Amino acid sequence: MTTITSLSNELIDIILQQESIGIKDVVNFGSTCKRFLAVIDDDLLWHRKLFQRWPYLKKMYHKRIQDKEDIIFKEEVKASIKCRNNLRCHLTQMSDTFFNKNELADVDLVHCDTLFCPNMGAHIMSYYFVIDEILNILNMSPLSSECNLTHQYYSKKLLTYIQQRRLRDLWHEFISCPKEQQLLEQAATIVAQWYQPDKFIFYLDVEILLDNIAQQVLENLKNIHCNHPIFSISAEQFSFWKYNNIKDNQWSRKDEKQILDVLRIVLFDQLNFSSSPGPYPFNILGPKAEHILIDSVLENKAGNVISLAIVFQSVARRLGVRCDLVCFPTHFFLSWKPKFDKKNYGDDEYYYIDILHGGFIRSKNECPRTRGRRCPIESFNEHHEITSIEVSNYSVSYFILF
Repeated sequence: MTTITSLSNELIDIILQQESIGIKDVVNFGSTCKRFLAVIDDDLLWHRKLFQRWPYLKKMYHKRIQDKEDIIFKEEVKASIKCRNNLRCHLTQMSDTFFNKNELADVDLVHCDTLFCPNMGAHIMSYYFVIDEILNILNMSPLSSECNLTHQYYSKKLLTYIQQRRLRDLWHEFISCPKEQQLLEQAATIVAQWYQPDKFIFYLDVEILLDNIAQQVLENLKNIHCNHPIFSISAEQFSFWKYNNIKDNQWSRKDEKQILDVLRIVLFDQLNFSSSPGPYPFNILGPKAEHILIDSVLENKAGNVISLAIVFQSVARRLGVRCDLVCFPTHFFLSWKPKFDKKNYGDDEYYYIDILHGGFIRSKNECPRTRGRRCPIESFNEHHEITSIEVSNYSVSYFILF
């Protein structure tokens, strides 16, 4: 009869890599003898175990690898276990300390910063490990033998605190960046993260979805206009457009129009993005939160005018076309001008991109009437776009009003 000791180390390693075998199982197996302890001292094994346990962190680790970080996956798993144990200790202490308090203020929870803040000694990935463990605790059935109702109660308090504490730091970091690096999609992601503390929302995922749309536009553009000058642009230039607000468009009027037309077709005809229904003027704020939260908009392909404009603008910027989100008293829209040289306002007419009606480009004479009046786009050469910070304020107003 074959026993585990008669198997080769290579075969044992293959068995241990199976998804049905958890991290605790591997640790227990290695503690049985020196030979098996040596078998589990394999970073490829721990690499696999880490991603089996936290599959959504693959992109984060791949980015760290691309950034040339030296990652020892066995140490990462150890850090995750340490985070879990520290969290449960804090939850127990909270029960002992705050049992007579109905509500907890931020000052009551500030000691928990050591759980997830790298500048206070926490592991760089501690935030993700801690949030994951909190969500696991909250999702446990009360009938489960592992469920601790006291831990569940304080986990709910701690989840909101940790998410908002971290996002405040991210927001201060964001508004401290030069205006050129304050991207609309990044501000929208921070808003989505703030109002969905019980959901993992990665800015990296938002970036990838927008990149995919931009790539689809390029593929369609090549089929229609194969000689477009965008196909001679370097990868470095595309990267610059992705990570920076551009001051001016990069193409001639004809070339820009071709990009915008294809972007409109991809976004509204092929991917079927649509504006959310609602009784509000020009759909500034739709009746559902998912119509303004960018992760839901990209997933469900439905949003209000602000969120759809952010998606359109973010993709256009990746292709070297500048569009600005502009607000009037009764509606929002994206503006486009072949050249944004502010010293020569009269040289080119501004146009607007009608996000609520398929993304068609309209002239000022085609602006829809509102309340029986002509839209003030007549004086639109006084150009004042909405900043990323102002966009976040409009988004926050939704949650205050509704």
